[in-house]
Amino acid sequence: RFEKLGWSIGIFLNGAEVTLQMSRLRQNVNAFTLDARRKTDSTVAAMLIIIVIIVLLIMGIAVALISRFSESITQPILQLGDAVEQISGGNLDINGVVTSDTEELGRLAFSFNAMAGRLKTFIKNMALAHSEQQRISTELNIAKEIQTAMLPRRFPSNDKQNSNFDLYAMMHPAKDISGDFYDFFVVNEKTLVMFIGDVAGTGIPASLFMVTTKTLLHAYLQQGMPLNKAVVQTNRELSMRNESGLFVTVWAGALDIKTRKLEFINAGHVPPFLKSGKARFGSLITAPDPSLGFIESAKYHLHETLLQTGDVLFLYTNGILEAFNPEHQQYELIRLQTMLDENCSLPMQDLITFIREDISAFASSHSQDDDIAMLAVKLQ
Repeated sequence: RFEKLGWSIGIFLNGAEVTLQMSRLRQNVNAFTLDARRKTDSTVAAMLIIIVIIVLLIMGIAVALISRFSESITQPILQLGDAVEQISGGNLDINGVVTSDTEELGRLAFSFNAMAGRLKTFIKNMALAHSEQQRISTELNIAKEIQTAMLPRRFPSNDKQNSNFDLYAMMHPAKDISGDFYDFFVVNEKTLVMFIGDVAGTGIPASLFMVTTKTLLHAYLQQGMPLNKAVVQTNRELSMRNESGLFVTVWAGALDIKTRKLEFINAGHVPPFLKSGKARFGSLITAPDPSLGFIESAKYHLHETLLQTGDVLFLYTNGILEAFNPEHQQYELIRLQTMLDENCSLPMQDLITFIREDISAFASSHSQDDDIAMLAVKLQ
């Protein structure tokens, strides 16, 4: 409409045609949209399939790598476990464990192989050492039997044909064999010879020195050689051949069975106890002489005393006085003297057994540090 001119213009359109065009346009748009959506869905689906395939490939590769790596770790560990089981079962002849490519397991396998070799060598050496120890133990037992057999085992107290004296003796070593010894025998049916000795030290060297000393003294005195001469000769023999530097203390006596005169020599030994008459036991102390095997030219003094019926002579080694209890208290001389006084009426075998049991009771769990020997004789 144009107001200034007073004109009006009108346009007439066919509604059906307009609607048809719009419908076609809408259909085209919808078709395009649907086609685009289909193409998009197809593309997305293809991409998803590709992604899944890639993920599966990656997972497969990862599983393969992990499996291979895991096998490289577990296989040596399984081998180690099997090897440990074989060794625990006593099989030391196993082949070496295969080393691993990894540094830690390689070191472990190498260390295990080295340990297995050293263990085999160690057990072999232990077996040899045990065999050697068994051999030494067997030899020591034989030596102990020989040494024990050298000491008199038949005592006058058990001999009904000899009623002049009651005599008993014993020796108890600190180890398998001893350096202590005793001996007694009758010469020419009139003299009772007896002696007791203590080699400085214990074990094999002391036992060998003991055997030599006892053999020499016994041989000289058995031949009827005077007591002082026999001791001097024994000392000379020991000193000349004493490369080990050992020495032995000896108390030796010769009792005339008829006159009851006792001649004796103390070569550095602990004084014996003597009970004379109704008196208590007292130490038979004399001037000290050197031990045997120490000085080749040593002189020894002969002493004598007269005994009577009922007198008791008790010889011993210092292993008694070196007995200790768990509180480190020493078995004292006064205790030994008291035991002798209180039990002097017993037979000599019972007296010595009683003293031995008292020493054991005193020491209790404390080990014996020194050999012990005792000899007791009572005139009847």
